[in-house]
Amino acid sequence: EDGKTYQVDVVPPEPKLIRVKTEKTNITVWGKSYPGTELILHIESEPFETKTISDADGRYKLSFDFRDTGLGYGENKLSLVAAQKTEENLLLASEPNYYDVYFNLNDNGDLELKVKQLEQQQLRRFYEIAGLILILVVENIILIVIIIRRKNRAKVKNVSQNTKSQ
Repeated sequence: EDGKTYQVDVVPPEPKLIRVKTEKTNITVWGKSYPGTELILHIESEPFETKTISDADGRYKLSFDFRDTGLGYGENKLSLVAAQKTEENLLLASEPNYYDVYFNLNDNGDLELKVKQLEQQQLRRFYEIAGLILILVVENIILIVIIIRRKNRAKVKNVSQNTKSQ
């Protein structure tokens, strides 16, 4: 034990995209990453990049205008990377987390953005909730059947006892 303190730098984990929203042609994305890391959003098809820093809880929010990207409508590949610099000014970056995105204009002239992976998560969540509701309904039906059978047995028992006593 030499009494010295050492700092160990580690590569931050891949950031996650949690939610996207469009308003007119403005795009906002929210996600989660390691606290205090720089987040780099990169769109592959037409090199576009924007950055932000995650907060103390690891949450981040990035906003940009689609018109500033030079992108065309249709399918694109979006990547997110978390990065931080060491005291020696070495950049440690996560592996990119890729998302399949689709940009389109609706009839109002507003931008629509679909993220395939987020839609799949929402669909999975829907099925999980529907499954839980189904389980609860079946459990309640079984309980009702049990209660009705017990009441009917009690009635039959009472009738047979009354018949015997007469």
